[in-house]
Amino acid sequence: MSKTDILTLLTHDHRAVEAGLKTLIAQSEQTTRVDRAKVTQLIHALDLHTRIEETCLYPKAEKEREASNLVQDFYSEHREVRGLLTKLEHCQDNTTLARLSQEILTHLQFHIRDEESQLFPLLRREWEEQVLISLGEQMQELKERELSGH
Repeated sequence: MSKTDILTLLTHDHRAVEAGLKTLIAQSEQTTRVDRAKVTQLIHALDLHTRIEETCLYPKAEKEREASNLVQDFYSEHREVRGLLTKLEHCQDNTTLARLSQEILTHLQFHIRDEESQLFPLLRREWEEQVLISLGEQMQELKERELSGH
C-alpha cells in the first residue's frame, strides 16, 4: 500500500471529479444520448469521496479550533451537493443533465478551493506527517472496500 497522505489523495480525487464533470457536461451538450453508466459512475465517485472526507478527515479536523467552522461549512456543502446528485441521478434529458452537472461543478469548485487553500494548509501545519499518512491509509482501505463491494 502506498504511503501517500490523505490531503494528497483527496486533492487527486478533486482533480478526477472535476475532469469527470467537465466531460459529462461536454458530452451532454454534444450528443443526444449520454452514457448513463458514466453518470452513475461519477455519482458513486462523488458519493464515495464525500463519505471519505466525512469519515476519515472531518471528524478529526473539526477538533482543530481554527478548522471547526470550516468543517461545519463543508458538511453543509456536502448536503447541498448530495441533493443535486439525487436530481442528476434521476435526470433524463441532456439539457437538464448539462445544467445540473454545471451546477454541481460550480459548487464543487468553490468547495475544493476552500478545502485546498484553507483547510489543507492548516492541517499540514498542525498535524504530523505520520497522522496524515495514517489517514491516507484509512482512506485507501475504505476506497478499496467500497470498490470491491465489501
